[in-house]
Amino acid sequence: EWWPQSKAKESNFWDASKARPAGGDEYNGDSSVEEIRKMLEEHNIVTGHFGKGQAKSFREFVFEVQNGSARLMLDATQHKTVVRVVDVVLLRLCIVHQGTKRFLVKKIEKFPDGREKKDLNQLPGTKRAPHENGRQTTERVLRERLRMTGCKIQFDFMKGEAFEESEESPSYPGVRTVYRKEIF
Repeated sequence: EWWPQSKAKESNFWDASKARPAGGDEYNGDSSVEEIRKMLEEHNIVTGHFGKGQAKSFREFVFEVQNGSARLMLDATQHKTVVRVVDVVLLRLCIVHQGTKRFLVKKIEKFPDGREKKDLNQLPGTKRAPHENGRQTTERVLRERLRMTGCKIQFDFMKGEAFEESEESPSYPGVRTVYRKEIF
């Protein structure tokens, strides 16, 4: 049933005086900037190296955690160890050119502030958003990153490959990251 605003207000569904804008710097979901900084410090992760050289900024780290594209989890195999977990979708794009198979490879990444990562030699891809499945992420990579909207590309989503890799993140020095990768 649709209620008029006056009746909804009387029912006390929400207290607007306590509301904050979604996506604000101080609070989003369950993880505020200071809570994230405190958690990292408690697990001996120094954030002072973030945003230097090829590393991303602390603000970018917090945004990843807040929007769900990365999660912070405790590693049950090691005492007081936190890991960043990222779901990644990679595309293995192949063409046959003059009788030879050729694969598309990402060689360089340029950040908005002008910094560059060179000699990456990776398959193109990106982090899977929390609301996406592998197919949706694949379509987003083709559309937004590769700008291949008019191309006829076929994927066999039933034969995707999945594996995990664990390493110190080049984007966030001192943070061990588990990459859960799917390749289509």
